[in-house]
Amino acid sequence: MKKHQKHPKLAKPHLGKYHRNEWAIVGTNCGAIKELAISMKQELMDYKVGYLDASHAKDLAEPDFSLGVLDCQKYHQLEVEGGFNEYDYKIGFNEMDVLLVNGNHFPAARQIVVLDEAKLGSLERRLEQLTDIQLILNKNVNEIPDFLKEKINGKEIPVVDFNNKNETINYIKNTSQPAPVYGLVLAGGRSTRMGADKGKIIYHGKAQREYLYDILKSNCEKTYLSCREDQVGELGAFPTIADNYPGLGVFGAILSAFRKNPNVAWLVVACDLPFVNNKIIKKILEKRSFKNIATAFYNSETGFADPLLTIYEPKSYLKLVQFMTLGYSCPRKVLINSDTHLIKDFDQKYLRNVNTKEEMEALKK
Repeated sequence: MKKHQKHPKLAKPHLGKYHRNEWAIVGTNCGAIKELAISMKQELMDYKVGYLDASHAKDLAEPDFSLGVLDCQKYHQLEVEGGFNEYDYKIGFNEMDVLLVNGNHFPAARQIVVLDEAKLGSLERRLEQLTDIQLILNKNVNEIPDFLKEKINGKEIPVVDFNNKNETINYIKNTSQPAPVYGLVLAGGRSTRMGADKGKIIYHGKAQREYLYDILKSNCEKTYLSCREDQVGELGAFPTIADNYPGLGVFGAILSAFRKNPNVAWLVVACDLPFVNNKIIKKILEKRSFKNIATAFYNSETGFADPLLTIYEPKSYLKLVQFMTLGYSCPRKVLINSDTHLIKDFDQKYLRNVNTKEEMEALKK
């Protein structure tokens, strides 16, 4: 008898308790943990750093509203009535690159253990919380205590002086590498204005979709052609991602790619950009800013980011879905209203698109 599948299989992002790159700092007092987190944030200039902590105060006033937002110009203060669960935290910390957690109050997937003579008893009581020790910071202990040696069980873990911030920062950087980049050629459009499949037009000695596929394949870890469901058989020679959101155009194609793999960044290129070449693809990869939602070229004609030649980071998946639930299916609108890294020093010809026969003939001439 076939087992009933209650829920459809969805690829899940590689998250810890609250975030992709999370570390609980545990083993010393809360003040020292926060000071360490602040000093690390100041050094991690190329990263967006989040921090999760809890208050010891027992007499805090209840919030005046179910949700209160205070605009302090340089930052916003948020008050929420009731508690957060782990899913709320995952959504709230989505745009961070690194999440530091006060391990005295919250567990996390990976841990940074501080050896503090005054807190060894507290650390021993938290042994169950130490599931994946990544780094040990020695504050004032002569040797690693036996209970921690037993927990480590022979695993080689770097031991760094608590005051040596550079080694700690370098470790965080080395273990927080950006996601790999996959290529996605947008080849599923109906080409109604052109009257012929734009992916099949030959500008460079081969069909445009094949030309772009070859360029992306040479620059990305994996590359796919984005297509309609009815095109899959026709494109059998290529890895494809069928559109799971018909009717949403480019927006649906990007969502479909993230649905297949939410743990990579997607370099998206449209078939109607005949000037795209290896040079411009290498440029966007070199200029990539993984701390932003996306890296895009600034289109001087529209005055906005161009969504058809863009690297969408894994954190943009949630943002795209949120916009869709608000009734928007324009990737440009997402880029405009998000923290997008814009590239401006390039030849605008690379963004020139061809959508009609007249434009195609003029270009060929």
